[in-house]
Amino acid sequence: MQRINLILEAGAASFGDKFEDMMNHALVRLRGAPLRRIQAVHIRPSEDIGALAAQFVRSGRMQVRGVFARRLIHRLAAGEARDETDLLSYLLFDGNFASQLIELGRHDAARKADELAELFDVPSAAAQADQAG
Repeated sequence: MQRINLILEAGAASFGDKFEDMMNHALVRLRGAPLRRIQAVHIRPSEDIGALAAQFVRSGRMQVRGVFARRLIHRLAAGEARDETDLLSYLLFDGNFASQLIELGRHDAARKADELAELFDVPSAAAQADQAG
């Protein structure tokens, strides 16, 4: 998505405003659809998900059944390699851990509230406060 956006921007900068129209005219004939710029907001976790998974398992709150599954998960949580704890975060299907991740996602999305509001064309909280005052 970012690559396509950059191609469209570079084409317009190099060949002028008609670049996108001319290119899309040819693309519609070749592949049946044009290219267009897509806005996006990138939200990254503010905490290491693998480390959170290992910490969750070590806390004793894990509710995984089965001897083999519990043993595997505990072994991954005890590992020191980042890849092991990242794998653990993918395998840990625990409702309490999922709730923790959802809360982290909400917190991280709240930090990008203005960008998300702009993406969805909704007035941000700051813009609404300006309008009210």
